[in-house]
Amino acid sequence: MRKSIEKALYSLGINISFYDIAKELNFLEQNLPSAFKSRDIVDIGCGDGVVTLKLKKILQPNSMKGIDSSKRLVYSALRKDINAEIFDIENQEIKGDLGILWGVLHHFSDPEATVRKIKNSFRSLIIREPIDEKRIFELGTRMNKEKLLNLLARSGIDLKKCKIFELAETKGLIIFIES
Repeated sequence: MRKSIEKALYSLGINISFYDIAKELNFLEQNLPSAFKSRDIVDIGCGDGVVTLKLKKILQPNSMKGIDSSKRLVYSALRKDINAEIFDIENQEIKGDLGILWGVLHHFSDPEATVRKIKNSFRSLIIREPIDEKRIFELGTRMNKEKLLNLLARSGIDLKKCKIFELAETKGLIIFIES
């Protein structure tokens, strides 16, 4: 049911977020390892590009591209002058330097397989995910911290080599992964 609602909203170009993105982006800016700046970045699941623009300001990339499976959301991103394209990360191949999954992992049909594929396709990753299973307005697969970390470990990510930050106030995790 939630997946149907999600697809309907995205097909209409509606991308609604009910979490405090400003706090998380501020945290990212304050705690960003220098190795994650000035890279060639792919924003996986860029949506309408609102977050992509904010990430671009913080990460100061050499280049930045957004990809999303929703045609309407990509068109919205393009109107914001973002280099974006329609792309189904679960079924298409892409390779790159730094991939960002900002609140999109829980929307994948098979998050474990998709993370495994993405991990093998990028040199580094930044993942931001909600970890509140009771989040009322969250579409997709709701996860707590333990479920998310277990999913990442099963996907082949060595969590001991990652920088993991829990943002208690927003009930989210930001994870920096270098291969």
